[in-house]
Amino acid sequence: VSTQSTGDHGIDSNCMWMLPVTLMSMFGSDPAQGGIEMHFAPILMLALTFNFWVNHWEKYNTGVLYLPWMFDIAQVSVVLVFLAAGIMTPAGLKNFFADNLIPFNQVMYIIIPIGFAGAIGLSILNIRLAYQAGTNRQHSFGEMMRPWVSYILFNVFSLTFPVLCVDTTA
Repeated sequence: VSTQSTGDHGIDSNCMWMLPVTLMSMFGSDPAQGGIEMHFAPILMLALTFNFWVNHWEKYNTGVLYLPWMFDIAQVSVVLVFLAAGIMTPAGLKNFFADNLIPFNQVMYIIIPIGFAGAIGLSILNIRLAYQAGTNRQHSFGEMMRPWVSYILFNVFSLTFPVLCVDTTA
C-alpha cells in the first residue's frame, strides 16, 4: 500500500544490501572454489546504490523517473541464481560457471563497469534531451548537481569509517 509520501521509496534503497549479501552467501568468498572475493561486496553495494541514486538524480532534473534497470536486473539475476542452485546445488552451479563460462568472481569485472557506465550514460542523455526540449526542472548547473553533495558525502563516510575503526593491534 502506497502512502504517496517520499518515504515509500526508501524501502527499495534499503533493501539493496540484500542483493550482494545473497550472492556472497551463495558463492562464498573463496575464489579458488568459484566464490566472489570479499572486496566485491562493498563495490557491488556501491554499484547498486549508484544506479539507484543516478535514476533519482535524473528524476530531480527531468521530472520523470525512469526505472532503475540495474536494480531490476540484479533482482532477477539473484532469483535465477537461486533457482539454478536449487536445481544444480550451489557447488554444482559454481563448477558450471568455472567449467563452462568464466568464474563468477571474474564476471564482476564485467558487470560492475557496465552498470556504472550504463547508469550514468543513460541519465546524462535523458537530462540532455530534457534540457534541449526545455522540460528540464533545474536551470543552473549548480542546482542540477546539488544532490551529488549528499551522495558523495554518504559514500565517503560509508567507505572510510570502517577503515578507521579496524583494530590493527590484534
